[in-house]
Amino acid sequence: MFSLSFFLSCFLSLFLQKQDQGQILLDVVFEHLQLTERDYFGLQLADDSSDNQRWLDPNKPIRKQLKRVAPNNLSFRVKFFVGDPSKLQEEYTRYLYFLQLKQDILSGRLPCPQNAAALLASYAIQAELGDYSQSEHLPGYLSEYSFIPNPPEDFEKEVAKLHQQHNGLSPAESEFNYLRAASSLELYGVELHFARIKSRESLLGFSMANYRACKNVWKACVEHHTFFRLERPMPPQKSFFAHYFTLGSKSPSKPLVRRLVSGMDWETQNGAVPHDNLVLIKMKPDENGRFGFNVKGGADQRMPIIVSRVAPGTAADLCVPRLNEGDQVVLINGRDISDYTHDDVVMLIKASCENQSGELILLVRPNGEGLKLLDIQQELSNHTEDKVSLQVSLQISNVSFSSVQQLYRKRPGMSMSCARLPQNISKNRYRDISPYDATRVVLKGAEDYINANYINMEIPGGGGVRRYIACQGPLPGTCGDFWQMAWEQSAALVVMLTTQVERGRVKCHQYWPNVSATGNYGGFEVSCMSEEGNPAYLLRALTLTHLEVTHTSFMMQLCQMQYMAWPDHGVPDDSTDFLNFVSLVRSKRGDSEEPVVVHCSAGIGRTGVLITMETAMCLIERSQSVYPLDIVRTMRDQRAMMIQTPVSAKSLCYTISVHLVHFQ
Repeated sequence: MFSLSFFLSCFLSLFLQKQDQGQILLDVVFEHLQLTERDYFGLQLADDSSDNQRWLDPNKPIRKQLKRVAPNNLSFRVKFFVGDPSKLQEEYTRYLYFLQLKQDILSGRLPCPQNAAALLASYAIQAELGDYSQSEHLPGYLSEYSFIPNPPEDFEKEVAKLHQQHNGLSPAESEFNYLRAASSLELYGVELHFARIKSRESLLGFSMANYRACKNVWKACVEHHTFFRLERPMPPQKSFFAHYFTLGSKSPSKPLVRRLVSGMDWETQNGAVPHDNLVLIKMKPDENGRFGFNVKGGADQRMPIIVSRVAPGTAADLCVPRLNEGDQVVLINGRDISDYTHDDVVMLIKASCENQSGELILLVRPNGEGLKLLDIQQELSNHTEDKVSLQVSLQISNVSFSSVQQLYRKRPGMSMSCARLPQNISKNRYRDISPYDATRVVLKGAEDYINANYINMEIPGGGGVRRYIACQGPLPGTCGDFWQMAWEQSAALVVMLTTQVERGRVKCHQYWPNVSATGNYGGFEVSCMSEEGNPAYLLRALTLTHLEVTHTSFMMQLCQMQYMAWPDHGVPDDSTDFLNFVSLVRSKRGDSEEPVVVHCSAGIGRTGVLITMETAMCLIERSQSVYPLDIVRTMRDQRAMMIQTPVSAKSLCYTISVHLVHFQ
């Protein structure tokens, strides 16, 4: 029997054979955590002495590494700390790093100066509580949190002051900034091993074979000590060719420089170039030779080169115009990369550091999230016959995306006290996303709380009111509450806009049984009668029965619609698929006046986009003007923070415009 401890004081007991290899135990743990980037983590063995920590060797049998007496205690920990957090590809991996560092600083394992600790604590609070609010975060709101051992009296005030400066940062961005700040600590990533004599006094000497061996060890210790005390160790100088062949290539003999596109003035300033809606972006690397972005695709993958990630605070993030995730790279330093493999492109970008200027020049096609919002206005006017529809198109095309961010995320004066009651805190998936008290769905019975709000969208011109319930994705302990809500609200349609796991992170618990199976959730029985669909979305026919109702013949027929091609904080993979899905939601709703239950993970981002899209469709059909900002404001008046990111707003406006063209 093995007892494993994780972050946040979570424990897991496992039973394996001691003759199994250590790798088997590691694989079980990784699968339990649904971890993708596994190389950074390990299991630490707790020996008799707390000063002597060993790592489980994956290549040796477990019985040779553990005590014979059960249980054997192990701790899941970060084993290898990266110097640059942007090298961690998965948000979930960065989250585990974040939890590990918080735990190490609190326990004193990782020494941290007070000023650095206050900054780190402010990022941790931003990740957990969200933006500072004077009405919600009263004096002393940090008293229940612990950040460092034996904090000074003014520490909480300093953290609260810094917390106010982080407004607008998402949990993922806050955690990334935490990692970036923590990586600068002197003993970040350093593993200490203690040596003592029998009297438990520190041992500062070595018994070596001879004088010369002793001198060599002392010299090595001094060199290592000096190296790790450097604030900014100089990166090793490496030529491009050495770097190229060290990393390897599928085609080492293939020339990286294929052809130079003529006619392009590469002395042009940053900004739009006069053809094909392309944008010229220039940037220089940081002192470590990094530009701060990743790409995906390539000729070997039969995909264009797309920017997959831009790390905050890097050259790619700070250049003007900014390089955005989703941008398609057309030229690199004047070279056409349409026939380049992914490895070739990566090496070409790295080679820019070897240039005399050290400058990287990219010609990119802006991503589809806001790609044709200016062009769509002309296209709409070409397709529009009447003034009302033209007004619709102009309102969509001229919307200011910065104004979406300037809208209040939470309506002033709306309280959320019920969500913060001790008995309800565990029912919230995210600490900073709570329902308004005035519009929350109230369950019947003593435990009446669920993280859900009523949202009503009025359609002028005789369109009536579209009623919704926007809620978070159910947790393992709230599935019964979810089905109770559906039963009491007679909600025959449930729209799910997430997958269960995204990028290694659980977004929603499976609150329904597999097809042809039945499951019990609190006082309700759910049966899945059928499942059909395509790679973009699935439709499930469900039957809901209240087990406490005496008339067993009375049951509800429900339809659950799950849209899967939509990453969190991103946009739908295909606008046509999404429009078809929204149209299908509308047809399933029909003329019913009962609310439609809509949820993603938090119940605010993708949920808000779908509600806005259906509302816009209804307005267009009634020849009404579409004001996206007004729609967002109306939603936020009923549930806080609806539509999270500017990227979602851009994509949404573009999709509305596409629908308007097709509608004409």
